[in-house]
Amino acid sequence: MKVLKSFYLSARFFIIVSFLVILFVSSYFQPQLLVITNLLFAALIFLLISDAVILYSNKNGIHSYRSVPKRLSNGDDNEIKIIIENKYPFKISCELIDEIPFEFQIRDLLFKIKVDSAVTKVFNYTLRPVKRGEYNFGSTNVYVS
Repeated sequence: MKVLKSFYLSARFFIIVSFLVILFVSSYFQPQLLVITNLLFAALIFLLISDAVILYSNKNGIHSYRSVPKRLSNGDDNEIKIIIENKYPFKISCELIDEIPFEFQIRDLLFKIKVDSAVTKVFNYTLRPVKRGEYNFGSTNVYVS
């Protein structure tokens, strides 16, 4: 169940599925399209399963962590680093979502990146705290496709 929970489908998958739905509806009016549409659907399922096997066969395929200064300086820009290590034997496309403290009111912190095989990438962004207190960072979510 944990594998299904962590399974991520990109927008490209839904575009292809939409195209297949249109082809299936069209094949109702043009029956000769049904064979081609079934072959395309079978190819999509095969590619989806093979992609999942490749991604989940390496348990330590991707590793990410956040580097935050021990104390954030009020009123100043503080540099936050996110380090991503690709341990897959191929280039990956990622969507990285960092859950920053709600006090900053930034809800759309998203990085879309490509990371080569066996490469470590560092991403920097800045936060400017305006109130004193403790800030709790959430998870760093990396969606690989």
